Amino acid sequence: KALKEGYRTGDIADYDAKEVVTCSEMGDIIAEYASK
Repeated sequence: KALKEGYRTGDIADYDAKEVVTCSEMGDIIAEYASK
């Protein structure tokens, strides 16, 4: 799944994720946010 453009949410913006990350890296970021 190409999620580069899909995560323009406030949480991800706060994460400074305007950098292009791989799907697995984005998954790790989402997982960390979800676990908090």
